[in-house]
Amino acid sequence: MEEDREYFFYWNIGFVNNELHLSQDDNPYIFSAQLLNYYAEYDNNLITFEISPFKYWFFGENKVQKITFLNFSMMFLNLLGDRYFGPDYRFFGSIVSINWLENEFPTNFNIENYTLSFGLRFSMKIFSGYQEGGTFKRPDYMGFVYDLEIGYRIINGRHSFYIGARIDPSGIYSFLAVVGGV
Repeated sequence: MEEDREYFFYWNIGFVNNELHLSQDDNPYIFSAQLLNYYAEYDNNLITFEISPFKYWFFGENKVQKITFLNFSMMFLNLLGDRYFGPDYRFFGSIVSINWLENEFPTNFNIENYTLSFGLRFSMKIFSGYQEGGTFKRPDYMGFVYDLEIGYRIINGRHSFYIGARIDPSGIYSFLAVVGGV
């Protein structure tokens, strides 16, 4: 008898991200912020899709700012398996991301530029939503306390290796609430 497959959807308010590109001389530091992330998860995090309509980028060295309007990631093959740790959840696996439809400030809209990333991500998530036996199974909202990511990236035809950390400000509050009993 085949086991039931589960699909569920959740969201978070966004995150801020700091990255260091190890093989780029002119833009080694990138700051970004993403707003309104939507997620679709299949089969207990076997595959998770992340979609966001707005991502702001700031390239530190030459102070270029841009926004991308199509931001899509696919995380898959959680190497930690289906591991729920009380109110939080940990994911470690591969990720593929694309960021496209960019607008470089103030009005330079470009459909030819894109960012393509391949890497590994470790995430710690905080759930709020449906709870079953002390374990959150179908979250309505999920705060990412943090993500750590390392990988290979192509930004507008330029290749680099990167390492980054992103933090969800509302996830930090959720984490403190769970730990401190607030």
